[in-house]
Amino acid sequence: MSSCLDQVKCGLLNILQVLASLSPAQREFLVHFEKCELDPLTCNLPRVIESANQKQVEHLIRSSQSPSNQLEPTEDLFLNGLSQVQVITFGCIFRLLLLQETLHQWFSYEQLLVLLESCRMHSFPADLQLKVLHQLQQLLVHILPETLKSIHDRISQSSDKESAIQSAVFHLLESCQDQTLLYEPLSRLITADLESMIHIHEYFPKLQPIQLKQLVRLMQFDSQWNVLELRQLLSPDQKGWMGLQSLLDEQEQEDEMMTDEEDSFSESFSLSILEQPPERTVYKRCLKPNPTIFVKSNQKPVLHSGETLCIVPSLYRFDTNQPVLFLTG
Repeated sequence: MSSCLDQVKCGLLNILQVLASLSPAQREFLVHFEKCELDPLTCNLPRVIESANQKQVEHLIRSSQSPSNQLEPTEDLFLNGLSQVQVITFGCIFRLLLLQETLHQWFSYEQLLVLLESCRMHSFPADLQLKVLHQLQQLLVHILPETLKSIHDRISQSSDKESAIQSAVFHLLESCQDQTLLYEPLSRLITADLESMIHIHEYFPKLQPIQLKQLVRLMQFDSQWNVLELRQLLSPDQKGWMGLQSLLDEQEQEDEMMTDEEDSFSESFSLSILEQPPERTVYKRCLKPNPTIFVKSNQKPVLHSGETLCIVPSLYRFDTNQPVLFLTG
């Protein structure tokens, strides 16, 4: 039990370090996702976490699942010595730890997108989407992975895929009382790529109720770039503050590992940001230095007569992730 407590404490302290590595705007984006208006870095939480025992941590975790105006009363002198602000911000840190677990431990970015797209119900309110996730969890627990593999094979080999999907879903939902809500999510899931489907089948039922609520909020994002940004900011290696640059660095390393034989019939391009304004800066009308981007190819591009290579930059605002439409020059 002590090792479990140490692991939780280590995770919470790591989240605080991640937040400390971010700019104020990036940190605000994360805590607002968790419906928190307070900055956890201003509440002396490291001391609270390090001095708490097993019972106290468990109580703080229970409090993190309640609205701030419904905090659970306690006679614990340690907890009574904490301010409501500390209890609330501890809850925010704990929920961000669970979100980091979902985004980095349980699912890859591609698998997460498959899960979100499978379960997204555009016309459903948040509480009904949460109900769908709960029901899908309960259903997947009672389905063997071999059954899903067999269904996936039959659908891929069928000449009438729509009919095969409908038949498979009705068979899987025979024991469900409310089949209407699960029909679309299950149809999308069994037609996803086999590896993602099996992985989701294994790990999705393990998610806690808080993590399901977080998935619902992720599904409400208008763009997958918001999900990617959130995931990047919560990087356990604390490189989230680098934003796009860290992703480009990772892609560059992958490109360098590719052999010429694997890419002999295609031209692969990558970007490197050579220079840009500092990540922490006060607003100025003209930020310096100007961003400088280097476009690279792993082989010499072959341009035929009359062909040209066109590079069209797009600029996105961090706070809204919406494109800036008046970019010129």
